Amino acid sequence: MGLLEDGWDRIFIKDALAVQKLRAVGLDAELMHEAINPDWHCPQGAVRDGSVAVVGNYYGYRQILARRLLDTGVDVALHGFAPPRWGDPRIRAIHTGRYVTRAEKSAVFEGALAGLNSTALSEGDSLNCRAFEICGAGGLQLIEAKPSVASCFEPGEEVLTYASVEDILVWLDRARSDPVWANAVRAAGRRRAHTEHTYAQRLARILEGL
Repeated sequence: MGLLEDGWDRIFIKDALAVQKLRAVGLDAELMHEAINPDWHCPQGAVRDGSVAVVGNYYGYRQILARRLLDTGVDVALHGFAPPRWGDPRIRAIHTGRYVTRAEKSAVFEGALAGLNSTALSEGDSLNCRAFEICGAGGLQLIEAKPSVASCFEPGEEVLTYASVEDILVWLDRARSDPVWANAVRAAGRRRAHTEHTYAQRLARILEGL
């Protein structure tokens, strides 16, 4: 409720749909995506493996997405907060037990075949911090196909978007069979993240607008 007050000079929020809703009631809202710290979210020289890395909280949607990939034989490496007690037993069983941050998180993304990015059902047209961290680390990002993605990265060139589990499997097959292409996508995403999506750039934009 703190956002829904008239005292703010401007509201910066990461969800494009929320911006529309706030503006509809006369609040001065502007879209502001999350970003990277280039000192942490950068390549670490990690050794590449064949896993699909998942980092974050294990809410229901992320669990079922991971389970669908497990059902197809994909090597899914789960990092972050431990799955909840009510979580799927298979998800709980394979969780690495590692809560990764900063450079260690970057090494996970860089070393995986791909970094899988999803958001909870409550999210609208917004991008989470991993949308930028995976790319900053030099990871090959599989990200949900949302309109906001194209405003930050070039789909198919800097990130790989998916609208189904089948889309993910197609991208993974191509990454395995064509590592030169996959590395080019990684490099392009990394350049874009470090060129346009740092916290310093976000702060500068906020200060310019006030």
